[in-house]
Amino acid sequence: MKSVKIISILIALIYTALFMFSEPSPYSRQLCAFSLLVCIGLIYLFVLTSKYSGIENKLIKPSNIFMTALVVICFQTIADYVLGIRDISGSLYPNTINKCAFIGVVSIASFNAGYAHLAKKYSATKFCPKFTSVVRPNFFALAAIQLISFLMFVFGFGFSNLISGASYLGGNEAATGTIGTYGEILLYATNVAIVVLSSSQKRNASFVVYLNSFPMSTKYVFVLYILIRMLSGDRGPVIYNGLLLLYGYLYSSSRKLNIVKVSILALVAVTVINVIGIARTFDNTMSIGDKFTIAMTLYQKGGRFAMDDVYEGTCFPPTIELAGSSRVTEIAINNIECQHDIYTYGLMHFVQLMNSIPFSSHLYRMIPMRPEYFSSSARANYCFFGGYESTWGIGTNMIADFYWDFGILGVLILFFVVGLAFYKVDNVLLGSERYTFNPYWIGFALIYAAESVYIPRSTFFSLIRTVAYCAVLIYFFGGVKKTINT
Repeated sequence: MKSVKIISILIALIYTALFMFSEPSPYSRQLCAFSLLVCIGLIYLFVLTSKYSGIENKLIKPSNIFMTALVVICFQTIADYVLGIRDISGSLYPNTINKCAFIGVVSIASFNAGYAHLAKKYSATKFCPKFTSVVRPNFFALAAIQLISFLMFVFGFGFSNLISGASYLGGNEAATGTIGTYGEILLYATNVAIVVLSSSQKRNASFVVYLNSFPMSTKYVFVLYILIRMLSGDRGPVIYNGLLLLYGYLYSSSRKLNIVKVSILALVAVTVINVIGIARTFDNTMSIGDKFTIAMTLYQKGGRFAMDDVYEGTCFPPTIELAGSSRVTEIAINNIECQHDIYTYGLMHFVQLMNSIPFSSHLYRMIPMRPEYFSSSARANYCFFGGYESTWGIGTNMIADFYWDFGILGVLILFFVVGLAFYKVDNVLLGSERYTFNPYWIGFALIYAAESVYIPRSTFFSLIRTVAYCAVLIYFFGGVKKTINT
């Protein structure tokens, strides 16, 4: 693993230099093809590290899901250009594609290096049950908080808007009501806290027994929330709440999953998620049944993009929408390299951390900066639409988020940190550290594991808010009194 780290660091440094000392230039198929081959080599090195990392359930460990999503965002669209499936003229800024390939290699190589660094440290350490926390959860209080936050979410956004999908299609839900937004954040943090504390009560149990360890009322609220989110067309909560239950079970059961069952489950999940994504784009005057019937028909034909006149195809249709997040990398590079806009030197990440404090936006918005500089998604929207008026958002991704704040050196350093973090997540849930029950670390690991597929197309440090809320709930209602030797 030491050699993997060294090779990854060297590749990251070489490509950082290529990015720094090259100008935006016409698309080069040779450069992008070579970068794609380097990416494949880095994937092999990551698999090699995973083989000796001491992590169980290697197939579905959180870092695998994160790495897959990151590679898709960095290189699926570039692979389409290299293979001739798409024409380069269809990109937003063709003169940025070479640099997109460079920054993609830097991101993956730095993540590899960080993961290998911590894997080498922990693989040589033999953990055994040394101590355990005394936990006596107050599930009644947590169930009450979960119900209150669910009601805040429903009434804040409006039940009819959620069911019809109007609140989702109308733009950024955060703008439609602070009560609904904070209700949903608190609801998710409470769900995580319940999973964490339930895992201390039932160990090595079946999945049914694991689910039965949750308070009865919390299960009803959980199912209602998922159904509402599915009807609203928002796939994110469906994905990360499902993964939350899965990783909570894997942590508490110590069981390895059957590869065939995992493959079937993944196929079903991808189908459902993509159908929801297609259905959410339809007119709100359509009935829910009609939306999903037509969405299934479109999915069978290749997805919602297959009906567009500009659709040219892709090397892997199931992830085409995820790959579309690469547009934000193009926007960011064009904004800095061609438009000569400014880096924000940590402001965006300061805002992400400040959001852990309720209503803190009133404080940081006193900073004399234009509104788009407070988040990478707002900046991408501003650059893409040419102003503030838009009814939908283009989103963001981690690469653009790091790059706009700190430049290419920030991408290099911060993806190394992300690699460290994801080995920690793997090890706490599925590795040697699982033998030491620390509810705060488990909460952190579950939150990042549950959103591992979503993080690459979002931001990394914004989840600190959920981690903080979860930690507060565990502290006050988890009954974590002391640590004793065993």
